Amino acid sequence: MYTISIRNKRLASLAKKSAAFYHNHRNLTEIEEYNITSTGIKWRVKFMKWRRVALLVVAFSLMGGSLLFADAASQKVKLMLNGHELEDGGYIVDGKTYVPVRNLEGLVEYNDSTKTVNYYKPNVHMFLFTDDAVFGDVKKTGKLKFNVFSQIDNLRTDIAAVRVSITAPDGTSKEIQTDEIKEQRDNFWFRTKDITYDFKSSGRYVVGFYMQPSNGTDFVLISEKGINVLK
Repeated sequence: MYTISIRNKRLASLAKKSAAFYHNHRNLTEIEEYNITSTGIKWRVKFMKWRRVALLVVAFSLMGGSLLFADAASQKVKLMLNGHELEDGGYIVDGKTYVPVRNLEGLVEYNDSTKTVNYYKPNVHMFLFTDDAVFGDVKKTGKLKFNVFSQIDNLRTDIAAVRVSITAPDGTSKEIQTDEIKEQRDNFWFRTKDITYDFKSSGRYVVGFYMQPSNGTDFVLISEKGINVLK
């Protein structure tokens, strides 16, 4: 439990707005009480376990004895990652942009005892092989047998498994292969078995490389490689 005192008259007039902000983001904090006085606002908050660890928490950090929070000067904005809009979006506060760190295609760990977020972004390079030849684009629709070779390095946290999948232009996804990781190393190679995949239509297909953190159940997208199927 933490008690935060803010001695700033200007903040008193924004009490209701800031209370509403915290209520809307109660996955980050839970307001237990706040008192408005002539000297400012006194908050009593309880930090909750985050459902989604986000860089937006910086908006609730102390800097120079003042509390920073989203008020009328904040603005929610669309967040585009490689041309795709992310559901959570982002915020602009005092000219700075804050985005959910889980949307940045990396591994996130939160230490509740130290209130620390660790973000890991390993390097993943993918190559597509059909027989012994490397390919990128596919000249025509139809079935093609291929495998995916991935080179991973700079992995600085433990993982439980890796997965490779392919997503068609219509959004349907097919798992290519999932393997458990038994030996933890900061760099390794991973090659899938051959798969015969039907490229039913022209357009852009995406091969995704995923990792499952050792302390989690969900697979996290780490890297993507596009395949253009020509008409």
